[in-house]
Amino acid sequence: MTSHFQTAYAPHHGADILDSFGAGAANLVSLFSLWADRDRQRHHLAGLDSRMLKDVGISKSAASREIAKSFWNV
Repeated sequence: MTSHFQTAYAPHHGADILDSFGAGAANLVSLFSLWADRDRQRHHLAGLDSRMLKDVGISKSAASREIAKSFWNV
């Protein structure tokens, strides 16, 4: 008879844990990349003058609100 301990910690479960860790790490890298993109875009937006903002259809107040957001906020 196989004990619960032997079943729960069988070698095939190690691969599942590594797969889960790899997927979690990939999600974390993706999240950091998203945050970096937002930060870069908001810094770029901050450098636009009124004429440029008007050209892309963004009001100065909307740009100010977006620029004030933290990188993790949508």
